Amino acid sequence: GGGARLAILLVAATTGFGNGLPLPAGPLRAPLEPMLAQSGLLILSGTALARRAFLRRWQGTALPPVQEATLGPLATGMAWSGLRAIVIARGDARPIAAALTGEGAEVLRAVALDQRGRVSAALCARLVAEARRERAQLVAGEAEAAALPPGFRSQVLTLPMRLTAADWSPLDAALRLIGAIP
Repeated sequence: GGGARLAILLVAATTGFGNGLPLPAGPLRAPLEPMLAQSGLLILSGTALARRAFLRRWQGTALPPVQEATLGPLATGMAWSGLRAIVIARGDARPIAAALTGEGAEVLRAVALDQRGRVSAALCARLVAEARRERAQLVAGEAEAAALPPGFRSQVLTLPMRLTAADWSPLDAALRLIGAIP
């Protein structure tokens, strides 16, 4: 089909665009200016303080419309309080580690995995051994859990994370522009 598309950038307010350079010199997958120009929406995730600091830092930059949001754990009824955890995350493990800490868990270590590849069986075996040694539980986000080898998934608890916002009107406006909603 030839439907309209909406390019959305998801940015953690605390890390932002890093040094603004693409791989291998920086964290971005493409040069910043064209990436911003091609995007119809920037979802800025973080605390209110971190979002304000990001917006001040990038003031004067041609940003697409900004949807402010907070990333946090989805209430599942799981009692995380008192759990000793080793966090596994693709890329930046800090959001999941912070969410677990906020839920009362003791995060012993946060392991950042390669964002693009699947997780090797050898790394999984090392993580399981470390968790046993430390009397800890391995915890991952949903995307990370899906990337784990099938035989390893049962040894990892999943912490579902969700974006929330007080006002979704910037996202609604972007979706209206492409005809995705009335």
